[in-house]
Amino acid sequence: MDDDEAVCRVVVAALQKNGYATLIARDGSEALPLAIRSAPAVVISDLRLPGIDGHTLMRRAKAQGVSAAFVVMSGSKDREDVIDALRNGASDYLSKPFTVADLLAAVARAIDAFERNQSGSVPRIAGSESSSTAAPAPPAAPAARQTSTVSSIPASDPIFAGILRRVHDGEILIPSIPAVVLELRGLLASTDTTMEQIASLIERDQRIAAQVLRVSNTVQYARGAVNTSIKTAISRLGLRQVQSLVETIFARSACVIRDPDLEPLQSNIWRFSVARAVSMRVLAETMPAPRPDPEIAYLAGLFADVGASFLLWVVSERNTAPGAAQKLTADTCLDFIRQNHQAIGAAVLSRWAVDPTVALLAKVHHSNTLVAPINPYLMLEIVAIGFVDQIIATADVTASAPRDPDLVKECTRRFRLALTDAVMGRMRSTYEAIVTTLD
Repeated sequence: MDDDEAVCRVVVAALQKNGYATLIARDGSEALPLAIRSAPAVVISDLRLPGIDGHTLMRRAKAQGVSAAFVVMSGSKDREDVIDALRNGASDYLSKPFTVADLLAAVARAIDAFERNQSGSVPRIAGSESSSTAAPAPPAAPAARQTSTVSSIPASDPIFAGILRRVHDGEILIPSIPAVVLELRGLLASTDTTMEQIASLIERDQRIAAQVLRVSNTVQYARGAVNTSIKTAISRLGLRQVQSLVETIFARSACVIRDPDLEPLQSNIWRFSVARAVSMRVLAETMPAPRPDPEIAYLAGLFADVGASFLLWVVSERNTAPGAAQKLTADTCLDFIRQNHQAIGAAVLSRWAVDPTVALLAKVHHSNTLVAPINPYLMLEIVAIGFVDQIIATADVTASAPRDPDLVKECTRRFRLALTDAVMGRMRSTYEAIVTTLD
């Protein structure tokens, strides 16, 4: 709610870019019935408005049973104004002007507050303790929110049951998202962002900068002389592929395995995920319109098994802790991972604020049926698995059963794919560019 059209336009654009559904009100008399009718998770309101202001709106909304968390905005420098807003129940305060990153972080905290007030609607998996790097919460409309529950606890095995309970109860923190990843998402959500801003952000993280440069100098992307400029690397890769690469670097380092006996399994999952991501992107690019978004397809393939990586990391931390009583082997963990990684992955990705399509695919990617409405990214993943086998010899160790061949044929037919040796060549060279650089 804001009577400044420019503020509304910027806030709505940033939120919708990150997957949130939004409604706009110009004043309190319009906002109150809208909030009562639509039951939002978060209300973002200016404090100083004619008629019903932000303070009054909060009081009346709560009296009318609106359970939304409130984020208030104001250009006022009056500290008492802020204190009054917090006393009235605001979960956060944004001082105008604010950045997209500030907005997304405030919405993250607001949705966390909203979810804490609900009775078990989402799994209680803890996120980052640092507000500066906290991720936005799940980007979904309240009416269509995708929730993930921890299920299939192997009650016969007290060790695995204990691990899942600790995850469910928030005793195990999800690795936090680096600030550079969050800020890059925010910059790319803005239509005013320049290449200089992107380059400057990437240069702040020497490790990411070095890896972006290395990928830009691989056979897949190099054009002529060796490149030493981040701006040139961005130009070679393209803005969206730079974002995908930075997300890939983050995914590679998010769940580092310290137990050497578990590291080969983690590497297996990682390589398979990259091959699937590349296959999904290339297949999406070859499809006739309308087609799935290639970069969302890439991220969906990359993060589909993040729940497996997270659970393996939890086991590794347990195995390497001082005084660990019973060490769990890779073979021992596989059934546990296969049963639980989809629900856990969807919950982790919600905390990492990825595109909601990506989180949804993590939850359903081993499905052997297509349920209406048919998810094109699930169909794409089903088709892509067959090409992963031709890129690498690594099997999908997280799958409990092979794909139904008839389902693969049906998805391939629906997409009308024209597959050639050139397509396979692109898949292999892109996969090798990424894996050889990041391994």
